[in-house]
Amino acid sequence: MILFVLSKNRFAPILMLLISMEYSVRNGLVTFSRSPLTTVEFINFPPAAEPRKKKWINRLKRSMKKKGMLVSTHTEKLLTICNVHLVANGDADWSARSRYYSAHEHDIAALVDQLNVFTQKRSGQLLIVSGDFNIPKWSDLYQKFIAMSQAKDLFEYDESPTYHQEFLIPGQIPHCIDYIFAVSQNPFHIDHKAFLFQEKFSLSNQEDQYLSDHLGLYTRIHTRS
Repeated sequence: MILFVLSKNRFAPILMLLISMEYSVRNGLVTFSRSPLTTVEFINFPPAAEPRKKKWINRLKRSMKKKGMLVSTHTEKLLTICNVHLVANGDADWSARSRYYSAHEHDIAALVDQLNVFTQKRSGQLLIVSGDFNIPKWSDLYQKFIAMSQAKDLFEYDESPTYHQEFLIPGQIPHCIDYIFAVSQNPFHIDHKAFLFQEKFSLSNQEDQYLSDHLGLYTRIHTRS
């Protein structure tokens, strides 16, 4: 509510940034659950050397939006969910010569390090890693993550874009950049997969809008003992 009030003030960006992180969503991540969760924690990644932002306000915002993952565990269901949002690529260039490439590699390595810790400490649990990875499926960065993590992409054979074209800069092409991965020593079965938020909805102001700039990925997983 406070954010809407402050949005009318010309100093809104500064005021919103200075709101204590204690009362804000960490790194823009939130996980909803219908079942009580055992633990919820946000794990910061070490800072990456991202390309320098030109505007000071963008540099300030980035310094306060630390990358990391929101980890939720459900001990009874032997389930750990890692909700992630990795560094964005402002140039839409994922080649090795990109100025963002080292930042992508940094985030991937930091994520895999944490996943290795979880698989060692929480043996037997199903580990779900999902979110906006900001790397396309065709890139070698995606292949590096698969090789390093040994995770299974639950939409492995689907390269459908997960970002709406109209939110991109003219000339840019949407890619599949959102994923649901699974890491498990035990067998599991997927009986349904789908994409959400594909259609526009009529809002109260009579405008038709997408509910998000990204598509949502939905899957139903059954574990077997």
